[in-house]
Amino acid sequence: METSSPTTTSTPSADSVVPSPADELTRLRSEVERLQGLIGPSEESYRKLRLDVLGARDAAIAAEAELGYVRGQVVSLETQLFQIRRDYYRIQRIAAKLVHPSLRGPIRQALSIVRRVLSGLRR
Repeated sequence: METSSPTTTSTPSADSVVPSPADELTRLRSEVERLQGLIGPSEESYRKLRLDVLGARDAAIAAEAELGYVRGQVVSLETQLFQIRRDYYRIQRIAAKLVHPSLRGPIRQALSIVRRVLSGLRR
């Protein structure tokens, strides 16, 4: 005795319609957009922010290097100014010893002009 079981063939019902790939893709994209709206900025925004941070860091490093260079120039200028003042006082002492008394007046006037110029450099 052979028993035969009835074969059931399933036919798609109206409730289990398989969406087309294009419809599924559209639905998934809209779901991704909805989820991104819930969680905040996208990964691209984070990448851009990271690039901005790295750019700002590089700019700060460059500014610090420039600051070091400018500080070096200031020290150099201060040294030169000290040497100029030292030389000025040396010349003044030598001139006071070597110059004939009748020429000391005009020399003092010239030295006062130099003094005014040097005091203008201090400002």
